[in-house]
Amino acid sequence: MKKVFGILMVILFGVSLSGCTTNSTIICTKEEENNIKDEITLSFKNDKLKIMTIKTETELDTEKEAESVLNSLNKMYENDKNESGITIKLKQDGTKVYFSISYELAKLSDKMMEDFDYENEKIDKASVVKTYEEDGFSCKKN
Repeated sequence: MKKVFGILMVILFGVSLSGCTTNSTIICTKEEENNIKDEITLSFKNDKLKIMTIKTETELDTEKEAESVLNSLNKMYENDKNESGITIKLKQDGTKVYFSISYELAKLSDKMMEDFDYENEKIDKASVVKTYEEDGFSCKKN
């Protein structure tokens, strides 16, 4: 019995080292009118979405417009800043505004997952990439 248990432990240890779990990252980009650049980084483990980061960069005509956009974004995401599993970064550099929001799905509350309109079983690589490509993004495996 000890020998069987030992063999099973060696097999399990070997499987864990061999990388049977697969991690991959896909980056989707899109340039829109009005000087807006979007980049979405999708991190998967075993074909299931684990982390999604959305970065948007926009350049406006004046610093005052950029400040106004930054203030609007701050107000829009004010409640989400303290939410578990969400990281938000906002920055203004002259007439440019940089916005980043990252979602770690395993840490999101049930309400946030409902707001996402996702069900864990349906957040697989193929369906997520298909959704973004249908929305005009170009997606590449990193």
